[in-house]
Amino acid sequence: MCAAVCGGLQVRAKAIVVFTLGGTTVSRASRSRHSVPVFAATSVPATARSLSLNWGVDSILLQDTDFEQDDFDELLEKALVGLRAKGVLKDPSDLVVVTAGFPFGVPGAVNNLRVLSNAGAKSWDESLVHGH
Repeated sequence: MCAAVCGGLQVRAKAIVVFTLGGTTVSRASRSRHSVPVFAATSVPATARSLSLNWGVDSILLQDTDFEQDDFDELLEKALVGLRAKGVLKDPSDLVVVTAGFPFGVPGAVNNLRVLSNAGAKSWDESLVHGH
């Protein structure tokens, strides 16, 4: 989880999104109390509710979503839509750090880290990288 937090700070991300079913990794991320907000992207209403008790965590409830069946790029887009709806992402160049574990449902198994722009999961502009 340190890689997501450090990466989020490094690229000046607007948010860290953690895909989760049970909330284990999100709880770990909130312990560091860093300045980048953490959003739990989950399809489980009970998980979304319980994670609201963690410091600095908000949830994006992905209704009508099956983590096992849906394409990961579709899940990423749904998370971006949720962040836009919450007012977190405004500019197309706003960045988000996303973590997930495959297969879904294994507590604490984070093996995927991505940096996305608000422009979408399948778009990337080299000028978004600070220092270019």
